[in-house]
Amino acid sequence: LNQSKMKNLRRVILSQSQLKNQRQVILNKSKMKILRIVMLSKSKMKNLRRVMLSQSKIQNLRRVILNQSQIQNLRRVILKQSKIMNLRIVLLSQSKMKNLRRVILNQSQMIVILSQSKNRI
Repeated sequence: LNQSKMKNLRRVILSQSQLKNQRQVILNKSKMKILRIVMLSKSKMKNLRRVMLSQSKIQNLRRVILNQSQIQNLRRVILKQSKIMNLRIVLLSQSKMKNLRRVILNQSQMIVILSQSKNRI
């Protein structure tokens, strides 16, 4: 009897240890799953960071392009202003020419008047 009890006890102990081992295996499998999920999420985070970085680069590029277009617009405005200034200068010089012609005309009239008055005398 004692021997049979001992055998039974050994069997129970063995089965308990097998159960523990099975539990360990199951636990290890679940841990592996969790680890895989964590690793996947880390890679997803890396990808997300890359995407965010690329988006910020795109935004910066847009800003640069905007700035360039603003610079071009500014150049156009400056060009227009310089053209307007040149036009003013031309108009001013034209008015000066007109004034000069008037002065010359007036002088010639004065000469004519003076010559007529000399002739009378």
